[in-house]
Parts: sequence; structure tokens; C-alpha cells
Amino acid sequence: MTQLQMENLTLTYEGVFATPMFSLIYSPGLLFDLLLENLEVFGCTAADLDIEDGEPADRAVVCEIDEFDARLTIHGDRLEVFFGDFMATPGKDVSGVVEKIWSGLERLNARFVAKTHAVILNAELRIPDGSYQAILDRSRVRPSCFPAVRILQWSIICQPNQVKVTANPT
Repeated sequence: MTQLQMENLTLTYEGVFATPMFSLIYSPGLLFDLLLENLEVFGCTAADLDIEDGEPADRAVVCEIDEFDARLTIHGDRLEVFFGDFMATPGKDVSGVVEKIWSGLERLNARFVAKTHAVILNAELRIPDGSYQAILDRSRVRPSCFPAVRILQWSIICQPNQVKVTANPT
């Protein structure tokens, strides 16, 4: 059996709003207050908040959550939470971050409800040199399904009624 080494693991949560709320992105004062109130337990301060300018679909309120190496982005039609180093968050209440955000949004406006939720897990795995060579030595010709490199990237996307898994050699 070939052992794989985890190189990197990221997780992205995305909740699409049932009703778009672009007005809060263009007047984010209440949204900032709400985020600070609900995320201060995770060490968030006003210095962690920012606004990304751009077209309406790109404009967003952003909050860095250093304790989790996470970035919260609230667009007018969805919210995203990206955990950049999910391996470094064992035992931490990652779901608590998402719950705090949703409970605050619902208090701000009852129309903040999710139409869909998605979780995207990306894993970068490395096949150790010796193990990889042993796999190749077992066959005279490298099977086409074996990558010529030793790093694989896996993506697992979980949505209601659907789970999609992809693997890509890099």
C-alpha cells in the first residue's frame, strides 16, 4: 500500500443567499458592527475588516480571521469563508465561525437565509520518492493513470444532493 503525505489542505465554505443583499455591501457600517460583535471571540478587530471595490458582483466586505488562517468574504449574493491552512486548525471550532456569521446576518436582516450551502475541500498530497519509484518499478511501462510528478491535488465539493471528487496531478 502506498502512503501519501498531506502537503496542504484548504477548506472553503460558500453559502448563496436566497435573496441578494447588495445594499449592505454599499453601506457596510451595520455589517461591520455585526461582524466585530460576532467574531471578536475569534480575535477579530476593526483592523481585520476591509472593503473590496469593483463591479457589483465583485464588491465585498472582507474580514481576516487570523486564529484560523481564514478569510471571510461577504458579497451581495453569497458569503464565503476560506480556511487557508485547514491542517493547522484541528480541535478548533471551525463550524463555529460559520455559525456565528450566519446568526449575526440573520439578526441584521431576516432575509439573510441560505439558498444553498457548499463545502469545498482541497488536498495536496505527495507520494514519497521511494514509494513512487516502487510503484513505477512494478510495471515495465508507466500506466497512463500515473502522473509523471509526485504531487496530486484532490478537490471534494459537497453540495446538497451532490458530492464531486476530482484529482489532478501537478
